[in-house]
Amino acid sequence: IGRVLAAACNVVNPEAIVVGGELAAAGDQLLRPVRAAIKEFAHRQVRRRLLIHTATLGQEAAPRGGIALVLRRSALLAGYPPTADADDETSQPTETDRAIHGRRLR
Repeated sequence: IGRVLAAACNVVNPEAIVVGGELAAAGDQLLRPVRAAIKEFAHRQVRRRLLIHTATLGQEAAPRGGIALVLRRSALLAGYPPTADADDETSQPTETDRAIHGRRLR
């Protein structure tokens, strides 16, 4: 598991790894060798700030996190519902506005 996670970290350079489900129940018995493998096989710049934790939010944390990520990062859904400032003529377009409507907005 540690070697696979190290390889994945070398590719995507995550800020954190959260081990959940049945694997999280193993606790330090799992995390200790995983950390050792990541230290050995992951690039130094990748592992330097990498945090490795066990999940604490229960079985529904992963799907909820995925939904939150989509809602937060989606160009079509970011900023929904519109805020009261959206109708203000002095407000500047956001990056989301530019992504949806193109760079022609000022």
